[in-house]
Amino acid sequence: MDLVEHASELSRSQHVVGEERVIFAGDTQIEATLSAPLRPRGVVVILHASSTGRFEPRNLFAAQVLDQGDLATVQVDLLTPAEEATWSAIRDTAAAHELLVARSMGAVRWLEKEPMTAGLPIGLFTSTSEALAAVVVAMREPRVVALVSQGGYPNCPDELPSNLQTPTLLIIGHEEQARAADLAAAFFARRFVNQWASGTGPGA
Repeated sequence: MDLVEHASELSRSQHVVGEERVIFAGDTQIEATLSAPLRPRGVVVILHASSTGRFEPRNLFAAQVLDQGDLATVQVDLLTPAEEATWSAIRDTAAAHELLVARSMGAVRWLEKEPMTAGLPIGLFTSTSEALAAVVVAMREPRVVALVSQGGYPNCPDELPSNLQTPTLLIIGHEEQARAADLAAAFFARRFVNQWASGTGPGA
């Protein structure tokens, strides 16, 4: 069974599966896919520095593994098709970093407007390309209670903030996709349960 078939089988128990959403981030519309179980413990925002990453089989599979852990997921493509076409020329610039931060923050703030995710604790799931932006968002947004970066941080440690308080899991190396998704799901679930148990979850 390949990843897409496995993801399709896992999705059958979900309350909402693969619903498309449009998110307004500043003056730009970005696209996202929402899935949620009947009673989600929290919501994981999967960030993609692309315009079509949410449709890639490995990302669909990761989202479905998270869904099976009673976690809502929102896969967000942070770029428009036009931006992606020229992204390779600017991806390492300050302007590109600021754009990813703004779009990621817009996606996180949108969650409070979406009935299925409003009030839930938030996790961020990224690859190396989005990790720095996710760190900045986690520092600014108190509802973000967990951060997972598959591939670790970018090779620019001098740029990393030293006062990040959000619990963070770095999945380093070439971990099998299924194993990496399982590790992320367990980490997010534990952090969300702790958040509710501590009485510091939304609405507490």
